[in-house]
Amino acid sequence: MDDTRISDFFVSVGKVSIKPVFGGKGIYLHGKIIAFQRKDELLVKGDKKVAAKIEKAGGTRMFYRSRRGHRQKIYLPYWSVPDSAYHDAEEMARWVKIGVEASKRSAK
Repeated sequence: MDDTRISDFFVSVGKVSIKPVFGGKGIYLHGKIIAFQRKDELLVKGDKKVAAKIEKAGGTRMFYRSRRGHRQKIYLPYWSVPDSAYHDAEEMARWVKIGVEASKRSAK
């Protein structure tokens, strides 16, 4: 996914910065990460406050497998955006807002 397309998804919150990170791209607003992009998937930052809401809408949590032992899943605070949001600017704006709000809460 190119940076122009990513920026278009986040236009509802203003100008974002996009930087390479963890084999994907971090999406930042005012220096704070609000989302992550890997391959053709966007994942918004989340937390305990919104996890159930995101999962009810079909979002799945990002994880990786540890390199040692039983290769357990290590979960990160990012959830996938539903496919329908990629084709609906208003829906994408709602998901972007979730990422922005979670980022603000994590900074406290």
